[in-house]
Amino acid sequence: SVGQKMAWTAPYAPQVLASLTNGFVFWTPLAVPAVAGLAMVSAGRTGQGESSRRAAWLSALCLLMVASQIYVSGSVASWQGVAFGQRRLVGLAVFLAIGVAGLVQAVHGTASRRVLGGVVVACVWWNLGLIAQFGTGLASRWQLDLPRNAHHNLVTIPRMLPAIAWRYAFDRQSFYQQRAAPR
Repeated sequence: SVGQKMAWTAPYAPQVLASLTNGFVFWTPLAVPAVAGLAMVSAGRTGQGESSRRAAWLSALCLLMVASQIYVSGSVASWQGVAFGQRRLVGLAVFLAIGVAGLVQAVHGTASRRVLGGVVVACVWWNLGLIAQFGTGLASRWQLDLPRNAHHNLVTIPRMLPAIAWRYAFDRQSFYQQRAAPR
């Protein structure tokens, strides 16, 4: 109904996770391996003994917190917001850090750790690149265009890094000026 602010059936949870409009997975892809790490630790894949059982319990609670945040955010009619990414989930950062650490702990072998390192670096670069695109007006603040955003992250942003760094150090207010949405 009009004016309804919360729908406790969480009808927007899928969009909170995977929409190009501020969806958690597309705007913060490191969340995927982080949640996988939490799941692996909670399943007991990181060792045996009392400390492993405590880590599994803690990871299960972290997964519950992640699910709870997604559920609550998916219950709000204004789930997409007007900020960068899924801003309502920023409080999950500590749980995601624990998940990444758990994933590192669970992965064995040099080759597997290198692949994981590459995945983490790619996820972080994607997010930093989106921040740079958002600040420079290259990206729409309303919705991602994955091919265009990927091109900007791989080609445009690396070329602009010196200018972006200069603006960040000496003209930071220029990032906050209103711009027309890119076409």
